[in-house]
Amino acid sequence: MNGQQITALASTFCIGFLAGIYLFLVGFSPIVRTVTDAVSGGDRTALYEDLTIEAVMYGSCPYMYGCPSFQVRGDRQFSIVNGDSDQPRSGELPLSLWRPIERLVTEPALRTAAAPRDPEGCPSAEDGADVAYTVTYNGKEYELDTCQTDLYSSRDLRRAFDNVWDYLLNYES
Repeated sequence: MNGQQITALASTFCIGFLAGIYLFLVGFSPIVRTVTDAVSGGDRTALYEDLTIEAVMYGSCPYMYGCPSFQVRGDRQFSIVNGDSDQPRSGELPLSLWRPIERLVTEPALRTAAAPRDPEGCPSAEDGADVAYTVTYNGKEYELDTCQTDLYSSRDLRRAFDNVWDYLLNYES
């Protein structure tokens, strides 16, 4: 075999390999998605039911149209409404914000954060705002509140939720 034949075989192999990858991704991916939909009964929510976070700000909200609210599902898809008259915006939460939540949201952490506490001194009682969270984790709902439950017991969890708020309030779709 001379140099030209080796080059021709090598380039044919490379082109065939790349074409195979392309066909695999384009041809096989839809089949996997169809099988996944069939297994979950066509309901893709079964894929992210294990973790959903809903939050509503209340009190004296510093926003012109009222208090914002959001929902983030386990597939990182979110929707946010910045008050009563605002149109909902949606998108995908960055992985850098989602990973800490996935790591910190556990049943023991949620039970601790959902424990009632004395609401004295809450920002919402003094012209400020508080946040009520409904966290659905493994099919169980946990009601968390920056005023009425012990959400401050986990500084890291509270910081992760605050980072999501900061991102969503400044999100432009």
